[in-house]
Amino acid sequence: METYNKLDYDDVILAIDYAKKMAEERTEKRVRRKERKEGRKEGIEIGRKESLEKVVRRCFQKKMPVEDIAEITDLSIKQINAILTK
Repeated sequence: METYNKLDYDDVILAIDYAKKMAEERTEKRVRRKERKEGRKEGIEIGRKESLEKVVRRCFQKKMPVEDIAEITDLSIKQINAILTK
């Protein structure tokens, strides 16, 4: 007949605490990963917007009509005028 070692109460509590800690760490890692992903998306969007604004200004400086800039950039004339008045 096999014999099993019995765990005492302290061992059980330690095992439970360890399992909780590991679960919390996994959750924290998932949250950080999600926040980094969202931060990258936000940074890309900011960079895209800044680049588009730069293109609008350069086209305007080259005397390109606002209507043509709107067609090229897929921005409305109102959006282009807002960029140009910043």
